[in-house]
Amino acid sequence: MAAGDLKTASVLAFERKLDPSDALFTAGNWVDREDSKRWVGVKLREKSVRGTISNRLKIKEQDPAKLDAAIQNPNLQTVDVATLPADADTLCVRFTLRVLGGAGRPSACNNDEYQKKLLDTVKGYVDAHGFGELARRYAHNLANGRFLWRNRIGAEQVEVHISHLIDGRPAKRWSFDALSLPLRNFEAPSDSSDALTQLS
Repeated sequence: MAAGDLKTASVLAFERKLDPSDALFTAGNWVDREDSKRWVGVKLREKSVRGTISNRLKIKEQDPAKLDAAIQNPNLQTVDVATLPADADTLCVRFTLRVLGGAGRPSACNNDEYQKKLLDTVKGYVDAHGFGELARRYAHNLANGRFLWRNRIGAEQVEVHISHLIDGRPAKRWSFDALSLPLRNFEAPSDSSDALTQLS
């Protein structure tokens, strides 16, 4: 079969190979960050807010009274919020990340020829380039605390501790000053580069 005759599989699915757990949020004080017994779970609560509605008139409707009526309609929403208690100054986020094998192998494919070509292509890439650069970028984004999203903004200090677990026990540990690692590029400061290389 010529390469041009190869048809894309109508069923093609992949499973993720980086599998994060749910994160646990706890609150405490920065000085007690090594003593996990003093930290309590962050409570989730509901909050009602009045959202905005787009009140732009359609081209056909030019009646200002309709616009005034639309503005009067509230867009009530209920959202979940979580905040640190008044006696805590630090948020701790804990999660696990499993790295699974079989990258590039589909979990479902209904075209054997397409699957063979796909696996050959992935193998060719891995043989030529490997996963080194991809692993380095994932390690950098773990170390800089990118997973904290808006919780990272405005933080005075951010420490990231990563443990490589084997049979539930830490075989290797790394610690990073997350704010010293940039979010917009993958240039690591010299004091973090060795640890990032090991983590990669």
